[in-house]
Amino acid sequence: MPGGAQRRPTMTEQLRLALRSLDARKYEQFCFDLLRAKYPGSEIRRVEGSAGDEGIDSFSGELECGPTVWQCKRFPDAIGPSQKEQIRKSLQRALAHSAPSLWVLCIPIDMDIKAHRWWQKLRESNRGRVNLDLMTASETIHELIFRRTLRAAYFPNVEFDASTLRALIHRTDDLTDEQLASLTTDRAEEYLDRLRDRDARFDYQLTVGNEGGPPLSSDHPSLIASMIDGHKRVDVFARDVQALMLDPPKVRIGFVGSGVNKIQDLVQRGGSADFEPSELGSLSSNLV
Repeated sequence: MPGGAQRRPTMTEQLRLALRSLDARKYEQFCFDLLRAKYPGSEIRRVEGSAGDEGIDSFSGELECGPTVWQCKRFPDAIGPSQKEQIRKSLQRALAHSAPSLWVLCIPIDMDIKAHRWWQKLRESNRGRVNLDLMTASETIHELIFRRTLRAAYFPNVEFDASTLRALIHRTDDLTDEQLASLTTDRAEEYLDRLRDRDARFDYQLTVGNEGGPPLSSDHPSLIASMIDGHKRVDVFARDVQALMLDPPKVRIGFVGSGVNKIQDLVQRGGSADFEPSELGSLSSNLV
Protein backbone atom coordinates (compact mmCIF):
# COMPACT_ATOMS: atom_id res chain seq x y z
CA MET A 1 0.00 0.00 0.00
CA PRO A 2 1.18 3.62 -0.58
CA GLY A 3 3.64 4.91 1.98
CA GLY A 4 4.03 1.47 3.52
CA ALA A 5 0.69 1.73 5.34
CA GLN A 6 -0.64 -1.59 6.58
CA ARG A 7 -4.05 -2.80 5.48
CA ARG A 8 -6.55 -3.01 8.31
CA PRO A 9 -7.78 -6.60 8.75
CA THR A 10 -11.38 -7.17 7.79
CA MET A 11 -13.94 -8.13 10.44
CA THR A 12 -13.81 -11.73 9.21
CA GLU A 13 -10.03 -11.81 9.51
CA GLN A 14 -10.18 -10.31 13.00
CA LEU A 15 -12.78 -12.86 14.10
CA ARG A 16 -10.68 -15.71 12.72
CA LEU A 17 -7.64 -14.59 14.76
CA ALA A 18 -9.72 -13.91 17.88
CA LEU A 19 -11.39 -17.31 17.68
CA ARG A 20 -8.02 -19.08 17.60
CA SER A 21 -6.80 -17.07 20.59
CA LEU A 22 -9.47 -18.44 22.98
CA ASP A 23 -8.17 -20.94 25.51
CA ALA A 24 -9.74 -24.39 25.63
CA ARG A 25 -12.20 -23.69 28.44
CA LYS A 26 -13.37 -20.38 27.03
CA TYR A 27 -13.72 -21.92 23.57
CA GLU A 28 -16.01 -24.62 25.00
CA GLN A 29 -18.14 -21.99 26.74
CA PHE A 30 -18.25 -19.91 23.55
CA CYS A 31 -19.41 -22.89 21.49
CA PHE A 32 -22.12 -23.64 24.05
CA ASP A 33 -23.38 -20.02 23.96
CA LEU A 34 -23.32 -20.04 20.16
CA LEU A 35 -25.30 -23.29 20.03
CA ARG A 36 -27.88 -21.96 22.50
CA ALA A 37 -28.27 -18.87 20.31
CA LYS A 38 -28.44 -20.95 17.11
CA TYR A 39 -31.02 -23.38 18.51
CA PRO A 40 -32.97 -21.17 20.97
CA GLY A 41 -35.83 -23.62 21.58
CA SER A 42 -33.67 -26.67 22.19
CA GLU A 43 -32.50 -27.81 25.60
CA ILE A 44 -28.75 -27.88 24.98
CA ARG A 45 -26.69 -28.77 28.05
CA ARG A 46 -23.01 -28.24 28.69
CA VAL A 47 -20.92 -31.00 30.30
CA GLU A 48 -18.29 -30.32 32.96
CA GLY A 49 -15.25 -32.14 31.61
CA SER A 50 -12.81 -32.08 34.53
CA ALA A 51 -13.78 -35.64 35.49
CA GLY A 52 -13.92 -36.91 31.89
CA ASP A 53 -16.50 -35.74 29.38
CA GLU A 54 -17.04 -39.09 27.58
CA GLY A 55 -16.53 -37.36 24.21
CA ILE A 56 -19.29 -34.85 24.96
CA ASP A 57 -18.92 -31.12 25.65
CA SER A 58 -22.55 -30.19 24.94
CA PHE A 59 -25.59 -32.29 24.06
CA SER A 60 -29.26 -32.11 23.19
CA GLY A 61 -31.77 -34.87 23.86
CA GLU A 62 -31.68 -37.89 26.16
CA LEU A 63 -28.20 -39.36 26.68
CA GLU A 64 -29.58 -42.90 26.51
CA CYS A 65 -31.67 -42.29 23.37
CA GLY A 66 -29.37 -41.13 20.59
CA PRO A 67 -28.59 -37.52 21.55
CA THR A 68 -26.99 -34.86 19.39
CA VAL A 69 -23.48 -34.29 20.72
CA TRP A 70 -21.01 -31.44 20.21
CA GLN A 71 -17.34 -32.03 20.99
CA CYS A 72 -15.00 -29.00 21.07
CA LYS A 73 -11.33 -29.33 20.19
CA ARG A 74 -9.25 -26.21 20.58
CA PHE A 75 -6.73 -26.81 17.80
CA PRO A 76 -5.17 -23.39 16.99
CA ASP A 77 -3.00 -24.42 14.03
CA ALA A 78 -3.77 -27.56 12.01
CA ILE A 79 -5.13 -31.10 12.08
CA GLY A 80 -2.11 -33.42 12.24
CA PRO A 81 -1.59 -36.99 13.48
CA SER A 82 -1.88 -35.98 17.16
CA GLN A 83 -5.10 -34.05 16.59
CA LYS A 84 -6.61 -36.86 14.53
CA GLU A 85 -5.91 -39.31 17.33
CA GLN A 86 -7.60 -37.00 19.86
CA ILE A 87 -10.66 -36.76 17.61
CA ARG A 88 -10.86 -40.54 17.16
CA LYS A 89 -10.59 -41.17 20.90
CA SER A 90 -13.30 -38.61 21.71
CA LEU A 91 -15.61 -40.16 19.13
CA GLN A 92 -14.96 -43.66 20.48
CA ARG A 93 -15.77 -42.53 24.04
CA ALA A 94 -19.02 -40.94 22.90
CA LEU A 95 -20.03 -44.08 20.99
CA ALA A 96 -19.20 -46.30 23.95
CA HIS A 97 -21.11 -44.27 26.52
CA SER A 98 -24.01 -42.54 24.74
CA ALA A 99 -24.43 -43.88 21.18
CA PRO A 100 -25.26 -40.42 19.74
CA SER A 101 -27.28 -40.10 16.55
CA LEU A 102 -25.22 -37.04 15.55
CA TRP A 103 -21.69 -36.14 16.72
CA VAL A 104 -20.46 -32.68 15.75
CA LEU A 105 -16.78 -31.73 15.95
CA CYS A 106 -16.22 -28.03 16.72
CA ILE A 107 -12.82 -26.56 15.90
CA PRO A 108 -11.63 -22.90 15.73
CA ILE A 109 -9.78 -23.42 12.42
CA ASP A 110 -10.55 -24.64 8.91
CA MET A 111 -9.26 -27.99 7.71
CA ASP A 112 -6.83 -28.25 4.83
CA ILE A 113 -7.63 -30.60 1.94
CA LYS A 114 -5.75 -33.55 3.49
CA ALA A 115 -7.63 -33.18 6.77
CA HIS A 116 -10.93 -32.99 4.89
CA ARG A 117 -10.14 -36.26 3.11
CA TRP A 118 -9.30 -37.88 6.44
CA TRP A 119 -12.54 -36.56 7.99
CA GLN A 120 -14.63 -37.84 5.09
CA LYS A 121 -13.09 -41.31 5.47
CA LEU A 122 -13.81 -41.23 9.20
CA ARG A 123 -17.39 -40.22 8.52
CA GLU A 124 -17.83 -42.97 5.93
CA SER A 125 -16.33 -45.63 8.22
CA ASN A 126 -18.94 -44.77 10.87
CA ARG A 127 -21.92 -44.61 8.50
CA GLY A 128 -24.86 -46.54 9.92
CA ARG A 129 -23.52 -46.14 13.43
CA VAL A 130 -23.45 -42.35 13.87
CA ASN A 131 -23.68 -39.26 11.67
CA LEU A 132 -20.65 -36.96 11.83
CA ASP A 133 -20.66 -33.24 11.16
CA LEU A 134 -18.28 -30.28 11.45
CA MET A 135 -18.45 -26.77 12.85
CA THR A 136 -15.24 -25.14 11.63
CA ALA A 137 -13.98 -21.57 11.84
CA SER A 138 -15.75 -20.53 8.64
CA GLU A 139 -19.15 -21.82 9.78
CA THR A 140 -18.64 -20.22 13.20
CA ILE A 141 -17.65 -16.84 11.75
CA HIS A 142 -20.63 -16.92 9.39
CA GLU A 143 -22.90 -17.32 12.43
CA LEU A 144 -21.11 -14.54 14.31
CA ILE A 145 -21.72 -12.08 11.48
CA PHE A 146 -25.45 -12.34 12.32
CA ARG A 147 -25.00 -12.36 16.11
CA ARG A 148 -23.94 -8.94 17.34
CA THR A 149 -24.60 -9.70 21.03
CA LEU A 150 -22.37 -12.77 21.02
CA ARG A 151 -19.62 -10.91 19.16
CA ALA A 152 -19.71 -8.12 21.73
CA ALA A 153 -19.52 -10.58 24.63
CA TYR A 154 -16.54 -12.60 23.40
CA PHE A 155 -14.78 -10.34 20.90
CA PRO A 156 -15.49 -6.73 21.96
CA ASN A 157 -12.46 -5.30 20.15
CA VAL A 158 -13.12 -6.87 16.78
CA GLU A 159 -15.39 -4.20 15.30
CA PHE A 160 -16.95 -0.85 16.01
CA ASP A 161 -20.68 -1.13 16.68
CA ALA A 162 -22.07 1.61 14.45
CA SER A 163 -25.65 1.02 15.61
CA THR A 164 -24.78 2.61 18.96
CA LEU A 165 -23.80 5.76 17.15
CA ARG A 166 -27.01 5.67 15.11
CA ALA A 167 -29.06 5.46 18.29
CA LEU A 168 -27.57 8.78 19.46
CA ILE A 169 -28.86 10.59 16.39
CA HIS A 170 -32.30 12.07 17.05
CA ARG A 171 -32.54 15.44 15.32
CA THR A 172 -33.55 15.66 11.66
CA ASP A 173 -33.96 19.45 11.45
CA ASP A 174 -31.84 21.26 8.88
CA LEU A 175 -30.82 18.01 7.17
CA THR A 176 -30.55 17.93 3.40
CA ASP A 177 -32.60 15.38 1.44
CA GLU A 178 -29.48 13.26 1.01
CA GLN A 179 -28.65 13.40 4.73
CA LEU A 180 -32.22 12.54 5.70
CA ALA A 181 -32.28 9.60 3.28
CA SER A 182 -28.99 8.33 4.74
CA LEU A 183 -30.31 8.71 8.30
CA THR A 184 -33.52 6.88 7.41
CA THR A 185 -31.49 4.03 5.96
CA ASP A 186 -29.40 3.85 9.15
CA ARG A 187 -32.54 3.73 11.31
CA ALA A 188 -33.96 0.95 9.14
CA GLU A 189 -30.70 -1.00 9.44
CA GLU A 190 -30.77 -0.54 13.22
CA TYR A 191 -34.31 -1.93 13.31
CA LEU A 192 -33.32 -4.94 11.20
CA ASP A 193 -30.25 -5.47 13.41
CA ARG A 194 -32.52 -5.68 16.43
CA LEU A 195 -34.68 -8.30 14.74
CA ARG A 196 -31.61 -10.36 13.82
CA ASP A 197 -30.29 -10.04 17.39
CA ARG A 198 -33.61 -11.44 18.63
CA ASP A 199 -33.42 -14.52 16.42
CA ALA A 200 -30.66 -14.87 13.82
CA ARG A 201 -32.18 -18.04 12.36
CA PHE A 202 -34.21 -15.65 10.25
CA ASP A 203 -33.36 -12.83 7.89
CA TYR A 204 -35.67 -9.85 7.50
CA GLN A 205 -36.72 -7.38 4.83
CA LEU A 206 -38.38 -4.06 5.62
CA THR A 207 -40.64 -2.36 3.07
CA VAL A 208 -42.26 1.03 3.60
CA GLY A 209 -45.04 1.92 1.15
CA ASN A 210 -47.06 4.97 0.17
CA GLU A 211 -50.69 5.73 0.97
CA GLY A 212 -51.71 2.48 -0.71
CA GLY A 213 -49.59 0.52 1.77
CA PRO A 214 -46.50 -1.64 1.22
CA PRO A 215 -46.45 -3.61 -2.03
CA LEU A 216 -46.95 -7.34 -1.76
CA SER A 217 -43.75 -9.36 -2.05
CA SER A 218 -43.40 -11.93 -4.78
CA ASP A 219 -43.36 -15.57 -3.73
CA HIS A 220 -39.93 -16.53 -2.45
CA PRO A 221 -39.00 -20.11 -1.49
CA SER A 222 -37.52 -19.06 1.86
CA LEU A 223 -40.32 -16.62 2.82
CA ILE A 224 -41.96 -17.80 6.08
CA ALA A 225 -44.23 -14.94 7.06
CA SER A 226 -45.13 -11.32 6.33
CA MET A 227 -46.41 -8.83 8.88
CA ILE A 228 -48.06 -5.55 7.88
CA ASP A 229 -48.49 -2.60 10.21
CA GLY A 230 -49.92 0.41 8.40
CA HIS A 231 -47.44 1.34 5.69
CA LYS A 232 -44.73 -0.95 7.06
CA ARG A 233 -44.23 -4.56 5.97
CA VAL A 234 -41.70 -6.97 7.48
CA ASP A 235 -40.95 -10.14 5.52
CA VAL A 236 -39.34 -12.99 7.44
CA PHE A 237 -37.08 -15.41 5.56
CA ALA A 238 -35.50 -18.69 6.65
CA ARG A 239 -31.73 -18.18 6.92
CA ASP A 240 -30.64 -21.21 8.98
CA VAL A 241 -32.84 -24.06 7.76
CA GLN A 242 -31.10 -26.69 9.92
CA ALA A 243 -31.75 -24.73 13.11
CA LEU A 244 -35.37 -24.10 12.11
CA MET A 245 -35.96 -27.80 11.49
CA LEU A 246 -34.70 -28.57 15.00
CA ASP A 247 -36.80 -25.79 16.55
CA PRO A 248 -39.65 -24.79 14.16
CA PRO A 249 -41.18 -21.30 14.34
CA LYS A 250 -44.36 -20.97 16.36
CA VAL A 251 -47.38 -18.67 16.10
CA ARG A 252 -50.15 -18.60 18.72
CA ILE A 253 -53.43 -16.83 17.99
CA GLY A 254 -56.36 -16.42 20.35
CA PHE A 255 -59.94 -15.95 19.12
CA VAL A 256 -62.84 -14.24 20.84
CA GLY A 257 -66.57 -13.87 20.22
CA SER A 258 -67.71 -15.00 16.79
CA GLY A 259 -64.08 -15.73 15.91
CA VAL A 260 -64.26 -18.85 18.10
CA ASN A 261 -67.17 -20.23 16.04
CA LYS A 262 -65.35 -19.41 12.80
CA ILE A 263 -62.17 -21.25 13.80
CA GLN A 264 -64.13 -24.27 15.04
CA ASP A 265 -65.99 -24.42 11.72
CA LEU A 266 -62.70 -24.02 9.86
CA VAL A 267 -61.15 -26.94 11.72
CA GLN A 268 -64.15 -29.18 11.03
CA ARG A 269 -64.81 -28.23 7.41
CA GLY A 270 -61.44 -26.97 6.14
CA GLY A 271 -61.15 -24.23 3.55
CA SER A 272 -60.47 -20.61 4.50
CA ALA A 273 -62.01 -17.90 6.66
CA ASP A 274 -61.75 -14.14 7.08
CA PHE A 275 -61.53 -12.70 10.59
CA GLU A 276 -62.36 -9.19 11.75
CA PRO A 277 -59.96 -7.46 14.18
CA SER A 278 -62.63 -7.70 16.90
CA GLU A 279 -62.60 -11.50 16.55
CA LEU A 280 -58.87 -11.84 17.29
CA GLY A 281 -57.47 -12.01 20.80
CA SER A 282 -53.86 -12.55 21.83
CA LEU A 283 -51.11 -13.04 19.25
CA SER A 284 -47.60 -14.25 19.98
CA SER A 285 -44.83 -15.56 17.77
CA ASN A 286 -41.10 -16.25 17.83
CA LEU A 287 -40.70 -14.80 14.33
CA VAL A 288 -40.22 -11.16 15.36
